[in-house]
Amino acid sequence: MAVLLSHVKKTESRPLEMLRDFDKTAQMTSQKDEFVRRLTIAKVPLYKHEKKVLADLVEAQDEESDMITYRKLISAVNNEVTTQREVKKEKTAQQRRWREHKAQVTDKAERNARNAGVHLENLVERVTAAAKRQSQL
Repeated sequence: MAVLLSHVKKTESRPLEMLRDFDKTAQMTSQKDEFVRRLTIAKVPLYKHEKKVLADLVEAQDEESDMITYRKLISAVNNEVTTQREVKKEKTAQQRRWREHKAQVTDKAERNARNAGVHLENLVERVTAAAKRQSQL
């Protein structure tokens, strides 16, 4: 389905327009093999077995008939678009969570480095003072 959507975007057409061009009887339906043939004529870049799987996917949108209807195609396209949007949302949320985590770790590391620097300065001061006392003896 993603390849079909990509092809539709690339050719700046709509799935329904693609099928209406072949529907001379205006029945708004087709058999699976006819649907596969229409995809081939429309030059959708899929292998024959992939076109058959796509036809099965579209046909399975409705249990009432074995025909591929425009309504089934629209339903399949909508499902694919919804899935793609959800995947994109999750990926964006994951990236945001990663950036937040990275910022927290960086902040903590900077605080620890500053604290370590203060401790090191105190240690150097104490050692220097102890060395001066030692040298005065």
